[in-house]
Amino acid sequence: MVELAEEGAASAADLVLFCEAAPTALCITDDSAHDLSRGEAIPGPAIAALRAAARRMHIWIGFGLLERAGGRLYDSAALIDRHGRLRLHYRRIDPQWHGPRADPTVYGEGHETPVLEDEFGRMGFLIGGDVFNDGAMGRMWAQRPDVVLVPNARGLDAGMHGDDAWSRTEQAAYAERFKAMNTSGLAVSCLAADDESSGCVGGAAAVDSQGRIVAELPAGAEAVLVAKLD
Repeated sequence: MVELAEEGAASAADLVLFCEAAPTALCITDDSAHDLSRGEAIPGPAIAALRAAARRMHIWIGFGLLERAGGRLYDSAALIDRHGRLRLHYRRIDPQWHGPRADPTVYGEGHETPVLEDEFGRMGFLIGGDVFNDGAMGRMWAQRPDVVLVPNARGLDAGMHGDDAWSRTEQAAYAERFKAMNTSGLAVSCLAADDESSGCVGGAAAVDSQGRIVAELPAGAEAVLVAKLD
């Protein structure tokens, strides 16, 4: 992640966004002991390393991670500013990051959509399925954000394939949701080629508030997407 952030900084990026559960992986089995062992505290080792990187490169860094707190596990996101300060902490609202057998006393969801007002305007997070959860999206829309950051770990639905046609359909669906919130958005999914049925397909997009895709990375591509949003 630090190496990729350096690549972004070398391209004059102001903000680098990573995918859902970037430093921890989203390896959820609904086995509480196993899954809790994957989580990290906020603050914790990943936060500390990325705070140092952000400060050294003078860039913002946003990312998702599995958060362990008080014996519970959350699908969370964090945003670090140019000075290495943790400025935004969000917990996913949509529950579909874990399975139906998950112990509700261990696997938790958030209830708030905090926003930060700074050099890019009003920024907030939605994670993965939050974008298509009307309750989560409505709460974010009510905050009147200028930019929504979406770390994602998008798998393939039945009958879909990780080709360009699928990618265009998927990116367009996210673009429509950003347009509905009247906000610009950055969305990025991890790439994990386990197999065609269970792997995460990657892809990224920068979308303006009119729902126009400004820049995109297709499914299956391993690269850094550089984009400019007004």
